[in-house]
Amino acid sequence: MVAEFQCPLRSRIGSLIPREREDQPIDTWWRFDLSSDPLVIGQEVADAVVMYSLPVLERLPSLTALRDYLQGTRGHRGPVAEDVYLAIIEALVDNRGEAARILDELYAGIVGTRAHTLRVAERLGICSPSKRAGCQSGAVI
Repeated sequence: MVAEFQCPLRSRIGSLIPREREDQPIDTWWRFDLSSDPLVIGQEVADAVVMYSLPVLERLPSLTALRDYLQGTRGHRGPVAEDVYLAIIEALVDNRGEAARILDELYAGIVGTRAHTLRVAERLGICSPSKRAGCQSGAVI
């Protein structure tokens, strides 16, 4: 079983549901307490999965489609992990220069991610950010 935080594509179902008003919260939460009918709530959640979550997944049938989606959401996401996944996907679709550029950005931007960024670059066989001198972007280590 894969932990949710390890998935390259993550989104809350409630955030995929369109807002009816500007002042409506960006995310949807279902209220559940002793007076709640679990069958009604279960049906609402199942309907939301079918109407909003599955169409997102259907638009991402390939690594290229997932890459394009992650590129389009850069800067609107918080987790650094998603940029690491984007770099990995770039390398898998033979765009090693872009993979190296993304890892360089992570290496330069957040000190706490440097060791992880170096391990990813080395596992991908791309020019490690720490060895930037003397190698070209996207070059093999």
